[in-house]
Amino acid sequence: MENVPYMQGGLGGARALPQEIVPPSQAPPQMRLDVVPIKHVFLIRHPHRYLTSNRAHVLRLLGKPAHAPYDVADDLLMKTEADEMFELWKHVRENVDPKAPVIDSDQYLKAPEKILPKLFAEIGIPWKDSYLSWDASDDIVFKWTAGFEHILYDKMTQGQVFIKAFSSVKFHSVEKPIPKRDELHPDILYTVDHYMPGYVEMSKHLL
Repeated sequence: MENVPYMQGGLGGARALPQEIVPPSQAPPQMRLDVVPIKHVFLIRHPHRYLTSNRAHVLRLLGKPAHAPYDVADDLLMKTEADEMFELWKHVRENVDPKAPVIDSDQYLKAPEKILPKLFAEIGIPWKDSYLSWDASDDIVFKWTAGFEHILYDKMTQGQVFIKAFSSVKFHSVEKPIPKRDELHPDILYTVDHYMPGYVEMSKHLL
């Protein structure tokens, strides 16, 4: 492999930047995708759900009503010309793991008892049925393998991104149908169209 992308992190969390290609000699060894012993798993969410949720969350942080005008593209995490997850997925498939698992959030929420054991088998981790339930407590975050800075920042800002996770005891099925395009707020349509092609393509390769 002549060029490899590497990971960049910060308070906003680690983000894969496939468009920033550097020679292997310049990338930190612990951040090179071709040498780090990890298994890539891609979790996707329908853009209609994701961007509707993103819009509501940011407006809540800003203290604005749900009907307030808001340009979702001005959100720091959305200001990009690339679909970064889609680009990373393509790179991984072509250079690292052609069978990297892809899971849709609706897919595993509807049947976690079927999808999660299958995922664990795919990535080589022993499965236990006890993984389907847990204690409802803030303390559970210390047992999570996740971006702790995300969780801490959310608690500090009362962003409520993880509030359902803190109070949950198991996975819950998705009750609301995916919003139709004509039900979306007009100010997210451009960004929906930006991410939809990548979502559609990755959806063809679900676990």
